[in-house]
Amino acid sequence: MDFQPLDFMLMKKKILFLFLISALMFDVIYAQQTISGQVTDAEDGEPLPGGNILVKGTSSGTVTDFNGNYSLSVDEGTIVIFSFVGYQPQEITVGSQTVVNISLSADVTQLSEIVVVGFGTQIKRDLTGAVGQIKAEQIEGRVLPSFEAALQGQTPGVQ
Repeated sequence: MDFQPLDFMLMKKKILFLFLISALMFDVIYAQQTISGQVTDAEDGEPLPGGNILVKGTSSGTVTDFNGNYSLSVDEGTIVIFSFVGYQPQEITVGSQTVVNISLSADVTQLSEIVVVGFGTQIKRDLTGAVGQIKAEQIEGRVLPSFEAALQGQTPGVQ
């Protein structure tokens, strides 16, 4: 085989050209951007810690921190759902923006559907069994060593 220096240079340029084209294609196919921002209450502007941000149609998402801030990697054109218990969910389509601040409005109908129990929260219609209610006025002003002691004897079955 007899390689001429000119042939070698042309082959080298072709390989370099193919490498650059493949690198550009890879960037176009897998181009993701990171969006970030804050989720707040629409009424008073307070941050909503523990809010859910979910990419629609996937299980990919994140949760807001204590200050309502979040960060999420998404593709352009992706639909992102912002939600928080007791608030109306909001969907946005991601464009070229990198900062997306969302204000969620309270959903009064959802608030009456949630019951906080001693071991978590449940939807009101799924709640079975006996539930007792203790109002703050019943234990207010009592000097006791612990919160548990304040609850003892206030409702049947609490020891």
